[in-house]
Amino acid sequence: MEIDWSIAQDNLTSVVALCFLLGFLAARRKSDIRIPEPVYQFMSVYLLLGMVLKEDTHSRV
Repeated sequence: MEIDWSIAQDNLTSVVALCFLLGFLAARRKSDIRIPEPVYQFMSVYLLLGMVLKEDTHSRV
């Protein structure tokens, strides 16, 4: 049985997984990261759109 690594790569490089990893690493290092408000708003919209578009492509299959 061969493992299809492309599925793992797609999941691990998704926007949601990468942002979770960044937050986890920042919390472990106890860093005091401050994100400027415009960047925070852009990231929120970007993440929401990424999740919606990814869900939309899965529902069409």
